[in-house]
Amino acid sequence: MRLAAISRPSANSQRGAVVIMTVGFMLLAILFLALVVDTGRLYLDKRSLQRVADMAALEAITQNGVCRIPEAGELDAQTVAVVSAQRNNFLVGDGRTVLAECGEVMTVTGTRRFNVNPDSLDAVRVTVTRSVPASIIAGGIFGNNILLRAEATAARGSNNLAQLTIRSEILNIDASRGALLNSLVGGLLGGSLNVSVGGWQGLVGTNISLLEFSDQLATNLGLNLGGYDQVLSTNVSVGQLIDAAVDVLERDGNTASATITALQAIRLAAAASPANLQLGDILNLATGSESSGLESQVNLFDLVQGFAQLANSSSALAADVPISLPGLLNVNIKVKVTEPPLLSAIGNPALAKENPDGENRIFVRTAQARVLISLELGNVLLGSLQPLLNALSAVNNNQLVNATADLLGGNFIGFVGGLVGGVLDLLLPLNSVKDEVDIQIVNPLRIDIYVDGGGADAKVTDFSCSGEKALESEANTYTAKVLIGNLGVTYQDAVNNAFSSVNPIVNAGPVPILDIGSLRVRRRCTIGLCLLGIGVVTEYSRASNGAFTPAANVTQNRSLAFRTPFKGGGIGIDFINPGVLTSPPRTLTFEDPPSLNENLVDPDDYISVSSDTTQLVNSLSGTLANVQVKVFQPGVSNLLGNVLATAGTVINLVSNAARGLISGVLSPLLDPILNLVMQQLGVNLANADVAAKLTCGDESGVRLIQ
Repeated sequence: MRLAAISRPSANSQRGAVVIMTVGFMLLAILFLALVVDTGRLYLDKRSLQRVADMAALEAITQNGVCRIPEAGELDAQTVAVVSAQRNNFLVGDGRTVLAECGEVMTVTGTRRFNVNPDSLDAVRVTVTRSVPASIIAGGIFGNNILLRAEATAARGSNNLAQLTIRSEILNIDASRGALLNSLVGGLLGGSLNVSVGGWQGLVGTNISLLEFSDQLATNLGLNLGGYDQVLSTNVSVGQLIDAAVDVLERDGNTASATITALQAIRLAAAASPANLQLGDILNLATGSESSGLESQVNLFDLVQGFAQLANSSSALAADVPISLPGLLNVNIKVKVTEPPLLSAIGNPALAKENPDGENRIFVRTAQARVLISLELGNVLLGSLQPLLNALSAVNNNQLVNATADLLGGNFIGFVGGLVGGVLDLLLPLNSVKDEVDIQIVNPLRIDIYVDGGGADAKVTDFSCSGEKALESEANTYTAKVLIGNLGVTYQDAVNNAFSSVNPIVNAGPVPILDIGSLRVRRRCTIGLCLLGIGVVTEYSRASNGAFTPAANVTQNRSLAFRTPFKGGGIGIDFINPGVLTSPPRTLTFEDPPSLNENLVDPDDYISVSSDTTQLVNSLSGTLANVQVKVFQPGVSNLLGNVLATAGTVINLVSNAARGLISGVLSPLLDPILNLVMQQLGVNLANADVAAKLTCGDESGVRLIQ
């Protein structure tokens, strides 16, 4: 059998296949070549754009360009960037743009971020864009374009950060102070509080990281981590702030349970008045600062106390602080924070040095508050006036008119006009109605003590990072305005006047000791022998208008008569108040202060700031002992009127008794109470402790960082 021959391609067919393959490979090579050319071209274009952006950013920050409306002598950052681009042969227009933005650079979890802030002078970001053909070949055929974009961020070279911290003097909390803190902090928050002494001591002995606290608060509020400007400016409640602190302490796991329990109790008290607060009002962090600025720690007691004071300052609530003292009927203390403390401030010391009072200042202060202490003296203290009581008893029963005339400098009858006294049957015609003098010691005797302001502040004025680092601060102390006297007819009047936002108190009135009041009296004859002095009856009106009808308004019992207080004026004590005392500024120098990430554990890290003038408590003692006793004419609404007499035997008797009452009995009771209340507020009688931290970084001028 014959096999068929195998067919083979001809030489011409083989040559055709080779040509086709060659053409295909050549086209592929051309495409690869075009890709290489386009990639290189785009790379060179992008590199050129990056160079333009780099130079524009550096020039904008070097020339101190601003993104807000330029002031005299300032340059617009956008204009500087455009001019720089043109100098590098990059003309804006026809698909080419240049955008300059001002802001700050923050480092969050190791990653740098640029936050836009038109008011910042810390960094400038320049973005340059250019539209180019996507490909030389494809672009020429299809007209496709691609937008190239280059971005550069230039920042000032200094990474220096400084922190000031202010606090009241170190507290040694015992049972009495713990009870006062419960009343005070609970009152400021609007609720009741019962924290143990161990709980308060735990707060005093615990520090908390600002970074951890801020991150935890951001997480709890659903904010972006690292957005510290947002955390500081977001409205929160005291409860949310306390929750964040508890979360941080529980996560660390090394905090005593008494401290956690104390925070939880304070959180419950704060629920009674959920005020909207901003953390930035008591913690000042320079806008856009990196997270390293928050690596510092603050004392937990100071932080919690700041929360309570901030909440009280944003509400209309005045805290009641109940307290009892032997010999006093009532002690009423009310406190209203008028300005919350600024416990910690962190910022760039170079900017703060340029303008210590400007927007970049590093400034801290203690709280300022109004305090009203209203005291009602009980019988124990009034016993000091017993000599006066004896003298007045004789005056009331024997020749009242003559004695009272002597009391008022011989002008009593002419001034009062119609008041009569012990010789009533001889002076008062039958069936006529007159006012009878009735002198009483004011009981209870109320003295109001009003304290407004006080405190201390500090600000950074200079620093050094060359060689041995140092920080310089200016501190000021203020002794509060103190007024002692009568702030109102009633205690509630005094409260309304003390905490009025419309008419602040500028002076205190005299405190009445003797009330020269009157009773409405008539002399009536009941039988026909009146001329012989038989059948004459003296009657008193029980009605507020002095009427003797109907019969129910008539009484022969003098003690049941309606009494008009201060109808004839009175005798009062007038305190000579010292006004507001201030101290000259004091320079604080911190040699080799710790860095921001280090704790303040050495007592020497703090410098005590004390007023050079007399302390508030000493000023109070002097005011209490420096009283003038005066006789006053009738006033309005039962208040003492103008001075009628300032000398006389009875006045001297009252003066001596009053001074003994106040300086010998009252002052030793008041001084420690006022001192303690103000100390727990953080006002601390114009005393405070100030500490500083300083982290020195790169000082190499401006630099590209992105």
